[in-house]
Order: sequence, then structure tokens, then C-alpha cells
Amino acid sequence: MKKAKYLIPLLALVLLGGCAVPAAQPEASAMPDASTEPASASVIPSPSEIPEISVAPEQDVTPEPDVTPEPEIASEPERPDVIEFPVEIEGMQESMTLNKHSGDNFIIYYDADGFTVSENGGTTVFLLNNPDPDQYPDISMAISYEESAAAQEKADALLSNPEPAFESQGEVGIGEQTATALYASSGTDWNSETTSVYLIEAGGGCYTIRISCYLEASEGWGARLTDILQTFEVI
Repeated sequence: MKKAKYLIPLLALVLLGGCAVPAAQPEASAMPDASTEPASASVIPSPSEIPEISVAPEQDVTPEPDVTPEPEIASEPERPDVIEFPVEIEGMQESMTLNKHSGDNFIIYYDADGFTVSENGGTTVFLLNNPDPDQYPDISMAISYEESAAAQEKADALLSNPEPAFESQGEVGIGEQTATALYASSGTDWNSETTSVYLIEAGGGCYTIRISCYLEASEGWGARLTDILQTFEVI
């Protein structure tokens, strides 16, 4: 009876001790690794997984200088060497074949068959071939140029001379130029000398064109030379 009394408490202690056995620890493989980032952390891709990004080359934004193109200058048309030129002789229309002559900054056309050209001290002289110099006075046209001269001053000087007695003819057109015109006659005989002078300002100076004829030839070669003078051009 006494043994049963001691066995009952002992059995209770054994049972209670069995309940106090600690629970089994989880396996190490189930424990989170401290070096492993949480699932929410970003995953860094490998270099092979990074897409290649093409970058456009940097554009040169330097502004171009504002260059205004030079205006094109139209070139002067080439003058032909020979022309057919209409003239009026005693009310009749004629056509003359004229050749170009280039002088000191001017050009003029003349009858190369009828005239001889010469240079005399800076003056270009066109002399008509004279069939009989002993009977007929010479017919000529002379062109000269004087720097820093004025047409009106030269006209005043000619008008002040008594011989030959020039008269003013006002202004006339010579080609594209305007000329101051003067005229003088030495008499009324058939062989009286006549002189027509044309003064043209150009290039800082003055051209003097002098046509010498005689009275009887004024309506012939005098008229031809006056018409031919229209081809005179300053260049």
C-alpha cells in the first residue's frame, strides 16, 4: 500500500517531464540566409542582358555666317569687228560697211576702205584718202582726250577765239553720251573749211572730237562722218 502511494507521484513527474521536451528545431536549410537580399530587392541584370543603346553623334550647332552672295555683274557684250551701218546722204539712205577701232578708252566704227588711221601726240586721226590733195582740202576726224578738263570750259575757250569763229550748237546726243557741240565755217566758197567740234565729258576728263571738211563736201562726207560719229562709245 505504501509502494502504491509513492509510485503515483513518481509517475506524474515522469509524465510532466515528457511534456517539457523542447520542440524540434527547424532544419538549417529552411533558415533565411543573412547574405540573401529580401525578395523585394531589385535584381541586377548581367552585362549580356543589358540592351545596347545607340547614341546619336552630337550635332554641330555653330551657326553658319550670314554671307550675302556677290551680285553678278553682267559682262559687256563683245562688239563685232565689222558692222553694216545706215547713213543718210542728201536725203538718200545708204548702208556703209564699217570696221571697229579701239582707242584710248573708246571705240568707234569707221570706213576702213576710205580712211587711214594714225596716232599723233595722243590724238587719233581718221584721214579720208584724198584723190587730189592739190585740188581738194582734206577731210578728217580727230579724237583726243584731256584729263581733268571740263566740256564747258573748253567750249568757252573755243568760242572766245576769233578764228575760226565758232558758234554754239547746244547739246547733242552722241551714241549714249551727251556732247556740247560747236560749229565754224571759214567762208562761203565751195572749198571753205568747216569744223564741227563735239566735247564729251567722261572718266574725269573730256573727249574732243573734231570733224574737218569743206563746204561743198558737207552734205556728202561731212554727213557720213556725222552719222558715223554715233558709233562712238566710251569704255
